[in-house]
Amino acid sequence: MDPKREMLIRDAISEVLEAMFFVSVGFSEPAHVSASSLFCCSSVQMCRGSETMEIGIAVTESFGRMIAANFLGIREEGVKSEELEDVLKELVNMAGGNYLDRADSENWQLEIPRFRRFAQSSSATLWGMPMDVLGEPAGLVFIESGSFCSQSS
Repeated sequence: MDPKREMLIRDAISEVLEAMFFVSVGFSEPAHVSASSLFCCSSVQMCRGSETMEIGIAVTESFGRMIAANFLGIREEGVKSEELEDVLKELVNMAGGNYLDRADSENWQLEIPRFRRFAQSSSATLWGMPMDVLGEPAGLVFIESGSFCSQSS
């Protein structure tokens, strides 16, 4: 992963989480993380011509519920499944927009964020920057580059 891109995405996600979700996270060096330790993932693809880049944030269930509750102003026990999904898609959408502002990337378009849950029995591993809150695992941030765009520009 490009160190400049890594720094920009860390700063963008940190700022969004602090300002909108009232939580500070730390990041570790990129590593493989078992998908079975994560609950779900939201991602957003960015396109410019034939170039694409995708930013994804995979989180543990406890971290996802905490930030959803913070964002919605409700208790964690009151967070419904649909609300959790919507909040995590909004998180990645805000982080993607913040990243593009920081990267001074002109002519990039954000696509519609996506969401998926992980199977607890999954043997897959994901590569990215682990996130933590006060030393407790919170999730993983990943960035992938591609060469095609699913929507025409």
